[in-house]
Amino acid sequence: MSVHVKHLSMHKTALLLIVLICQVPFLQSQVNKLDSTNQFGLHLGGNFGAGFATGTVGGGLLKVCPRIGVNYKERFVLGIESNSDYQIVYLKNSSIEPSLRLIKWVGPFVRYYFYPAHYKLNLMASVNYVFGSAYKYSSELKYRETFNTAFLGLGFSYKVKHTQIEFGCRYTFLMNNTPILVRWTNSIFLGVTRNF
Repeated sequence: MSVHVKHLSMHKTALLLIVLICQVPFLQSQVNKLDSTNQFGLHLGGNFGAGFATGTVGGGLLKVCPRIGVNYKERFVLGIESNSDYQIVYLKNSSIEPSLRLIKWVGPFVRYYFYPAHYKLNLMASVNYVFGSAYKYSSELKYRETFNTAFLGLGFSYKVKHTQIEFGCRYTFLMNNTPILVRWTNSIFLGVTRNF
């Protein structure tokens, strides 16, 4: 009888040891999961840019593009993005009033990250459909035009702690619906993103 009890307790000990060994990778995977993007977590980000005119033309451009979204199935982000562009251009050798341009738009976006969120370097693609207005003011011309268009973005993100630094290019592909004033939407972007 005592041999049987001893044999049974050895089986329980072996079973307990196997369960503990199996739990270690499970616990390790939970630790790694903390560094990844949560499903239905909040996505906050923004692109920004600035430029200066050169040569016989002076002036510059300032662009701010905030966005908010929801992470869906870890690598997808669905959300809304807006944009404000302010540009001033003038001829350096002329007393003509400078030309002012203000472009605003807002619309939904979809973004996809090609690699899991814990990778430091990631490739991403995005599609935006936007509704906006373009306003131009100069001594010769004053007008406002509304538009809707779509553009495709492709770029890279690099993770620094919990923030991603992003760099890439956007290309407007619905040119028929885009005023000439707004076609320079094709641009290089720099931005930051934080996923919660």
